[in-house]
Amino acid sequence: MKKINVIDFYQMGNHLGYLREVQIGKPSDKTLRFLDGASRWLELISRETDHDIELKSCKPAAKELLTTVNKVLAKLLVTQTSSEITFGEVQKINYELSRFETILHQECSELATYFVSKKRNYSTMGLIESAENEFPDSVKKRLCEQVIIDIKSAGRCIAFELGTSAGIHSYRALEAVALDYVNKRELKPPKHDLWTYLDMLEKDGADKNAIQVCQQLRKLRRNPVTHPEDNLDLDQGIEAFQLSTSAITALVLDMEKRQLFPNPQQH
Repeated sequence: MKKINVIDFYQMGNHLGYLREVQIGKPSDKTLRFLDGASRWLELISRETDHDIELKSCKPAAKELLTTVNKVLAKLLVTQTSSEITFGEVQKINYELSRFETILHQECSELATYFVSKKRNYSTMGLIESAENEFPDSVKKRLCEQVIIDIKSAGRCIAFELGTSAGIHSYRALEAVALDYVNKRELKPPKHDLWTYLDMLEKDGADKNAIQVCQQLRKLRRNPVTHPEDNLDLDQGIEAFQLSTSAITALVLDMEKRQLFPNPQQH
């Protein structure tokens, strides 16, 4: 998935549209700027390497127009005092521009471009790029890389309205933190699942409020990781995410209280 800066399309249209202002006769400085700006954008579109504007079908037409524009521009820059733009050059630019625009119109109508709406009070950008900021920094620094990966994935799933997937990644993140707690307490779980870890931690004296926050997930639904027939709608996916991040925070703070994290070395 790649974020597209839509202003690029606006700027591209502006510069290419200026080509229709090119007239027969001696070019003005403005005309030279029109041609140069169009050349730069056509060069970008024609590149074979990845860039923000991913266009394929119109590349050949863009290359043809680029060649024509560059030939006219080169002639004018080399002999600027005597050269003029001919009727044939203006006609060729307009024809190739119209052809390019026709193909571009068709390709843009087929692009997989969507608007992702805001979910509750979560910003779309926050869900897609930085869902881990749901945690305070003091908690986030205690989380392993996999927990961060799952929380970021849960945020993206909420953004794209994938409730069950958001729940799965939220449960995975919480289970990883619960297992970390169990391991730090050197407990030996008879089986490996979230609820076993929580039951053991409760018996081991973990903070009751932290365990209660975790247990609220049981009331939401059975774990969709182990019960694939359970599906979560978007609201339930958001609730799973919120409960999981609250539960993770509570468990991490309880581990801090029990001094289960190594202290940084004193220098």
